[in-house]
Amino acid sequence: ALPAPWNDSLNSFQKMCILKIFRREKLVFATESIVAEKLGRAFTETPPIVLAEVFPDTSSTTPIIFVLSTGSDPTGALIKFAEDRGVLDKFQSISLGQGQGPVAERLVASSTKVGNWVCLMNCHLATSWMNAMEKMIDEFNSKPPEDPNFRLWLTSQPSTAFPVSVLQNGIKLTNEPPKGMRANLIGTFTTLGTEEWDCMEDNERNERYWKKMLVGLAFFHGITQERRKYGPLGWNIRYEFNTSDVLCAKDVLKMFVRNFEELPWIAITYITGHVNYGGRVTDDQDRRCRISYKTNEVLL
Repeated sequence: ALPAPWNDSLNSFQKMCILKIFRREKLVFATESIVAEKLGRAFTETPPIVLAEVFPDTSSTTPIIFVLSTGSDPTGALIKFAEDRGVLDKFQSISLGQGQGPVAERLVASSTKVGNWVCLMNCHLATSWMNAMEKMIDEFNSKPPEDPNFRLWLTSQPSTAFPVSVLQNGIKLTNEPPKGMRANLIGTFTTLGTEEWDCMEDNERNERYWKKMLVGLAFFHGITQERRKYGPLGWNIRYEFNTSDVLCAKDVLKMFVRNFEELPWIAITYITGHVNYGGRVTDDQDRRCRISYKTNEVLL
């Protein structure tokens, strides 16, 4: 707050001008605050991608492109969406890289005949195969896939090698990590869905433990991602924590709750803190911070 009487006599924009003079590094937060005040909070938060809303606009000839950013991984959400639509057994994915181009071509060719979903991940790693991919996708217009249920999903970081025609003709989704704890929690629970939240309603004891621990895990994941914005004050090394970490930790928690009458808290702390999340951590101090957060979450 500004000293009296300026705090009450100045409007938000005037306060932001003063903030720019004295604390320029806080200007981004002030800008978010004034946008939220004048236009609404929805304009300051990136809404989570809901694939069910995007899917009606897709077709067998139009690729769906996820433009990746650090800390984002749409694979988990895509697998869950395929499971919700009952096509998980027809979902196939391949991570592109050296020598994987011809394998991907054969996979797409066979999938167009039977209506499978194909996900080609990390297209930016297969720059030499991009021209062949462009030609393959262009042929969909002259010779559409035999089964209209076929879908082609692509994931790629921004790359100059990615074919422009594919970008122009495809459906593009920007999958950014959420900013702020509130957006992070909303994104986590949107990814998990109501089915996971209610999956243990048949057992009162399991349901009590499960819901409390799931909320704790969501906070733990949010804190892990939010520390990145503080640079070396957050993590000594910039790690790419993403959705796959929280989904893996969730499956482990579910196993512990269902199979153990008395929960092994030390094991839960170790597996989640040291294995699921700690597997990415290479700095000793970051590892210590990581396990301390997980221990406090379990204690709470």
